[in-house]
Amino acid sequence: VLVFFPVPTRLGETQGVGQLHPGARRFTAPQVIEAAGNAIIRGASVSAGPSGAALAFATSEDDTDENAMAEQQPNGAFGPPVVIIQQPLLPSGEQFQPGGASVAFPEGGARVATWLNTFEPVRAMEEGGIGPEIVMAAVRPAGAASFQAPVRLSVGTGRSGAPLIAPAGTGTVVLWAQDEPGCRQRVYTAVGAVGTALAQVRPLSVATCPRRANAAKGTDSWRSPAQAATRSPDGCRTPRCTSQ
Repeated sequence: VLVFFPVPTRLGETQGVGQLHPGARRFTAPQVIEAAGNAIIRGASVSAGPSGAALAFATSEDDTDENAMAEQQPNGAFGPPVVIIQQPLLPSGEQFQPGGASVAFPEGGARVATWLNTFEPVRAMEEGGIGPEIVMAAVRPAGAASFQAPVRLSVGTGRSGAPLIAPAGTGTVVLWAQDEPGCRQRVYTAVGAVGTALAQVRPLSVATCPRRANAAKGTDSWRSPAQAATRSPDGCRTPRCTSQ
């Protein structure tokens, strides 16, 4: 059993991880995992499987956002963080912030990470203040020291929700919901060699429209109530959808 929790520090929050081994009655002393430099950890998720465990987290520094992963070593301790993706803040061009990383451990020793790239609004005054959100993935092959270049999983221009990831034999399964034209949403899946061009991405559900009564509250959507009221890239609002 692994649990993680924030540890307040002068520069922000680091992440502490406590472990409970099979047959033990108490958690071991927590290990503090810190981001490099003066980066502040914005969020983290713990993943575990038959072939390992890891803490994936997003960090922000003065001019860089990144996702990183600290993996459990054979001795039970977590090793130094490994960068999954690093995004410098550029003076011009399309800006995005990677966040919400999670990691799966398929058989064979590979490590597969998935996350959302959140882009700046297309228009500076866009209502809601959020641009496109795109599901991405990257793989670190067995025995490799670093992750390969990330690949996009989201289909089309619709805004995507936070992905879920799990190992499936030697492959990986990723699930996410995504906006489509006409104020509809559809669940997509990516299977197989996720993080490479060989991954198979396909719709898992029919396109549906959130019910009017619940859409205003955001209760039947993968979005938070605040996000449910924001304008999607196709120009519509989720609460304006009609029930079907």
